[in-house]
Amino acid sequence: MQSTVKLKMPQKYKMKTSKLIDSQRGKTSAISPRKSARILSQGDYDAVMTTIDNLMAKGSDKVSDDELFEIRRLALMAAKYEKKIYHIAAPTTLAGIIEMKMFEMHLNQKEMAKKLKVSSAKLSLILNGKQKPDVSFIKTAYEDLHVNADILLKAI
Repeated sequence: MQSTVKLKMPQKYKMKTSKLIDSQRGKTSAISPRKSARILSQGDYDAVMTTIDNLMAKGSDKVSDDELFEIRRLALMAAKYEKKIYHIAAPTTLAGIIEMKMFEMHLNQKEMAKKLKVSSAKLSLILNGKQKPDVSFIKTAYEDLHVNADILLKAI
């Protein structure tokens, strides 16, 4: 079960608007600290990242609670912009799917082989394209890794 941490917005950010400098164009853009604040251009994104870098350069022991809140707020805005702009396609090969699952589940190849009920050597051969997966491997990937069957079938 994952726990979530709710940050309480410091009072000074409820009324104030942060000014971010767009160093590329020499303009200033206002990004509101409210929930509806968004990054609309690459220039705004660059300014947000510069602000985050400057705040983080102070070091974790020298950053105030208000600055920590500002870092979190700006990082969430940047992540939302990145998600909209940069699209990473899902893997289409069986090796790519298995490697993505290994990353998501924080498993190394040996642990993944155990989860898929195969030897490390067999998993290595499958991932390197030197051996075709058998039906039991595909079934285990479907049942234990919760990989969509359509994706698995297209990948092999």
